[in-house]
Amino acid sequence: MNDTATVLGLFASLAVTLCAIVARFWPRPKTAGVWLQLYLLVNAVAQNGGHATNADDVKAGKS
Repeated sequence: MNDTATVLGLFASLAVTLCAIVARFWPRPKTAGVWLQLYLLVNAVAQNGGHATNADDVKAGKS
């Protein structure tokens, strides 16, 4: 488990998993600002698009 690629892969997998869990329960912020930018980053890392639970509010730009 000391292989660099293995460790980086595990951390990448952990980041995607955690962001997916957070994105599942985090509604889109109503105002543009730091929270919206963080929300968009979390959704990007979580690969939250297409058929994800809260993907509709991102596509529609709902507040």
